[in-house]
Amino acid sequence: MEFKDSTFYKLGRATQLITHVADTYLESHHGLRYSSFLVLLILRTKGPSPQHVIADALGVSRPSITQRIAPLVERGLVSVERNPESPRSVVASLTDEGLGLINEAWPGLERAFFTVDADVDHEFLTEQLDLLISNATQALEELPAPPAVRLAGRRGDSSRTA
Repeated sequence: MEFKDSTFYKLGRATQLITHVADTYLESHHGLRYSSFLVLLILRTKGPSPQHVIADALGVSRPSITQRIAPLVERGLVSVERNPESPRSVVASLTDEGLGLINEAWPGLERAFFTVDADVDHEFLTEQLDLLISNATQALEELPAPPAVRLAGRRGDSSRTA
């Protein structure tokens, strides 16, 4: 089988295209990328949350959430304050402006996605995606952990690891 015919390639390609559709709509109408919009949606769903909770919900690293939140704070869509349970972290909250942007952007995003999922059997696709997620989770549990990455320390200290 050709690589381009594989499930993994097609799933990755579909994901890229869906993200591009969302980015195109959100950037042209609301000046926001889809990855940042997802942060707003997580905060609407979960309420005020530490960054690690947002990162876990989106399956990304904490540093990438920090990079996504900063411009949202600058635009007044998200507010942050020190986490009383962990002073080294912050809790992000959706502002009224952020909720307003979600409410304004959502109908247009749904229209942009209407063509994308036309004629798709959602129940079947959801079952198949759930199976892929379960299988991938099991595969990760069965694989050995990757070796720790060595980080260059300060002033010649090479004993630090990630």
